[in-house]
Amino acid sequence: MTRKHLLFTLALLCSQVSFAQFIGFETEIPKEFTTADKGKIALSTRYYKEGRQSLEWDFRSGSKLNISLEKLLTLDEQMENSYGITLWIYNEVPQQDSIRFEFLSPQGDVSYWFSFQLASAGWRACWIGFQHMKGNKQNKEIASYRLIAPERKGRIFLDRLTFPVKKMNDRTTPDLQIPYNNSLSYRDLWHWCRVWQWEQYKYDIPLPSTLNQAEKDELRTVEQRLTTALDIQKAPKEAVFKAYDVFQKANIQRSGTGFTGAPILTPDELDRSKGEISWNDLETMLSGFAYDAYYNHSETSCQNYFTVWDFAINQGFSFGSGMGTNHHYGYQVRKIYTTAWLMRDAIWKTPNRDNILSTLIFWSALQETRQPYQYGRDELLDSWHTLLMAKTVSALLFTDERERVRALKGLSRWVSSSLQYTPGTIGGIKVDGTTFHHGGFYPAYTTGVLAMVGQFISLTNKTVYEPTEEARQVLKSAFIAMRNYSNKYEWGVGISGRHPFGGSMKADDVAAFAYLALSGDLSGEGNAFDHHLAADYLRLCEKDTPEARYFKTQGITPAAAPQGFFVYNYGAAGIFRRSDW
Repeated sequence: MTRKHLLFTLALLCSQVSFAQFIGFETEIPKEFTTADKGKIALSTRYYKEGRQSLEWDFRSGSKLNISLEKLLTLDEQMENSYGITLWIYNEVPQQDSIRFEFLSPQGDVSYWFSFQLASAGWRACWIGFQHMKGNKQNKEIASYRLIAPERKGRIFLDRLTFPVKKMNDRTTPDLQIPYNNSLSYRDLWHWCRVWQWEQYKYDIPLPSTLNQAEKDELRTVEQRLTTALDIQKAPKEAVFKAYDVFQKANIQRSGTGFTGAPILTPDELDRSKGEISWNDLETMLSGFAYDAYYNHSETSCQNYFTVWDFAINQGFSFGSGMGTNHHYGYQVRKIYTTAWLMRDAIWKTPNRDNILSTLIFWSALQETRQPYQYGRDELLDSWHTLLMAKTVSALLFTDERERVRALKGLSRWVSSSLQYTPGTIGGIKVDGTTFHHGGFYPAYTTGVLAMVGQFISLTNKTVYEPTEEARQVLKSAFIAMRNYSNKYEWGVGISGRHPFGGSMKADDVAAFAYLALSGDLSGEGNAFDHHLAADYLRLCEKDTPEARYFKTQGITPAAAPQGFFVYNYGAAGIFRRSDW
């Protein structure tokens, strides 16, 4: 190919894709947007997801909103697999119908289309790639696209529109609005982005008609332990200050059927320079206000707490919403759950109770536990670490005690069955106790994970909800492995992955040694508790804790440091095996 031909080809390619643009509807309605029937479009400040305005579309039955393209878009195979459209849609009243999107060729052929369900009120993300759209996909030329209204009159608002998106997010999330979106074929979708898929699960555990006194007592035991575990005695001043600071900057105001204020977006879409906020800001506000309301009895913080909840749900942090992509959200919402437990009485009494509870339960992914654990499911360390406490809190937030019992039984079964040795290089615990994440042995993801599972065992100890002995033995192997590859708490650079410095066991990991020891003798020696784990705990714990005092009164002495040289290498099927030299 000559230089002249190369430049011509590059120019042709650029002409195909250079017209993609972000439209925020801040100054005018682009000339490409037209309506040819009784529908009307106008700029509106009533709601917005970017800037201070959005596009209001008032439609009649079958109305069409047409958007022409400046230049013809012709999809090749690569473009079809990566291109798509993103926008946010505001719906004021839940409806059992849809907006239909159609993409038209110059001849008017509709080769690609999809429907966006209007079953929820508030802002919802509409992100979808061509590869996941409907249609025969025969004509690859696109000259325009249009939105077709349902068979009624109404209105919606559009904002943050980009078309064509040249590289759709690989973790675009299926949700209530577009349930068939994304094939879920990517390995890192197997956890974060499956919440709507799991929402389709139905409990195979029957709801009890009544609870006997023993069932009620065990439920109270778990609830009281959870309260003790989450009670921090007084409100942290810094947390309360940060809540008010973010709240002031968010400038949340009621408008129409919803709100205006700082748009809530996922980190992948977030632009903080514009004042936009994300889940961690919700966590800051909700946790800070909860602490102030619960410990200081602040009525203002209590009101702010529920204002933030109403705003968050309206913005898309809600049941059935994927917010475009929701990957790794667990790291940013954990205190929302722990403080929701402190606020549970107030939540149960608030008018928006059902929406708050359905949001908490949905985003905790508790719905996965309606069915037995799916063997071979990846990303277990992330699930245990970031959402096990969220699942536990959500299971105990049902207003009906019978539902709490069923949810806790399902969760206990899921924890027990997930605590088994996993195959190949997928996430979880391997036969030598090493813990895999991102396809390899990864201690940096293990710290905190074992602590969280250990805390669940502590909450359910000696109840029907306690994980099985077999599951606890698998967990014990992971604790023993961590003890062996750490000295005393830290591990070497060679197994630190992306975290080469400072990798070590933390205090909550050490505490979990005691929790697991107290759950029963996993060594088969017939003792009241596991003496070996207790001895390891005494070696690692440098504080005078109730558990340490108890173990000492039972004659337990600190274990000696592990001796020998431990070699971890890949064995058959990609599983790490340890040799003691």
